[in-house]
Amino acid sequence: MKLPVISLLALALAQAWAHPARAEAPASAVDTLAAHGVTLRALYVNETAGNVSGGLERGAAVSHYLLGGADVDLGKAAGWRGAILHANVIAIKSRGLNEDYIGGGIDTQENYAPFPFVRFADLSLEQTLPLGKTATLQLQAGLMGASAYFARSPYACEFMNHAFCGAIWGLGQDSGTVNAPLATWAARAVARSGHGYAQAGLFMSDTNVTSPDAHLFDFNKTRYTGRNWLFEAGHETGLADEDKPHYVRLGGWYLHAPRNDVYYNAQGQSYAREGGGHAVMHYGSGAYLTAGKVIARTDPHGSANLAVFGSVLRSFSGGEPIASALKLGIVQSGTFASRPHDAFMVGVADTRYSRSLGRFLAEKRALLGGTGAPDRHEYTLEVGYRAELMPGVMLTPNIQYEIHPTTRGFATAGRDIGDPLVLGLKLTVDLARVGGFVRAPR
Repeated sequence: MKLPVISLLALALAQAWAHPARAEAPASAVDTLAAHGVTLRALYVNETAGNVSGGLERGAAVSHYLLGGADVDLGKAAGWRGAILHANVIAIKSRGLNEDYIGGGIDTQENYAPFPFVRFADLSLEQTLPLGKTATLQLQAGLMGASAYFARSPYACEFMNHAFCGAIWGLGQDSGTVNAPLATWAARAVARSGHGYAQAGLFMSDTNVTSPDAHLFDFNKTRYTGRNWLFEAGHETGLADEDKPHYVRLGGWYLHAPRNDVYYNAQGQSYAREGGGHAVMHYGSGAYLTAGKVIARTDPHGSANLAVFGSVLRSFSGGEPIASALKLGIVQSGTFASRPHDAFMVGVADTRYSRSLGRFLAEKRALLGGTGAPDRHEYTLEVGYRAELMPGVMLTPNIQYEIHPTTRGFATAGRDIGDPLVLGLKLTVDLARVGGFVRAPR
């Protein structure tokens, strides 16, 4: 699929703008499933991106993402009060613009994966226990991705670039924890009281999760190399709680698993110059803060509002690839009275790579006859508009610009990569809702 796809989908967007479709899901299917405690999930996401300038060469790439499964309220289904079974599977088949054409940088397609796969996104059992009148204790165990439960933001995945969408960029890489939608064996506990909460999670460090040889039912525990503890405390409200809701989450991690140092070899020398095996780190830690707030309500009787959000991450381990990550953004929901479910978004991010990674890339470049050192800061800008074509179908054209894209992962490059200007298009289809199996609140 090449760049003309963007033009065709843009035409569809223009037609939908003029004639937004409205269709309600059949009540019978919704009510029957709800009565048995079953909520179906079926989500398709297509991310198309092409660089019109910058990078190593021009091109376009398409990434496909399909998530399906169900959440079952076992209280309704089997009389097991407070228990929920999560069973969701993800399938990805994609080509990456940064991989194939730009030659580096943070992925402009958040759902890109270097190989096709089908895996569990979530296979877990959750139990909620009452603690007095307002407090609860939630226990959960099974296959889970850390970023589905930690460092969350309701605004992040309005965007398409990986610097924004998902958890804080760098969390999975520095902490050694698998980011959703990939999952590893884990357990977590959450205590809630009012709008405040505190949670802790134990996630296994699984070296095979990112292997193309792993399969859906590959539960081989011999590949686990260690453990990662995640901690988070926060406070959050919704539109039902206050006029201008907010969330604040402060968290951190402690990793106990072997990790390759990005600069040194096993003899304490430069890995780029001397080769040999990597030096191995066995511990790592870091912290993050993420927050967001509605600062203006444009429709006091609906959900239209203007919100700001941001996050910062800091690694305390010098041998990791990412030293810190910062992102800020605004999301205007309900941009026009006639289109209350559309949104406009702007985001900026600064990813600062570690000194160790900077030294490795500079020495690798010199060995290839290049000069100078790569910039340790990579800046990302994204502007987009999400349009509802019909209930359950969203189309989000966006423009992205990356400054100083890192050659990490492409260390054979003996020069800087030209700053790419990218045109993107994200199509999101809630297949369960379109098919009438679930009805989202309006």
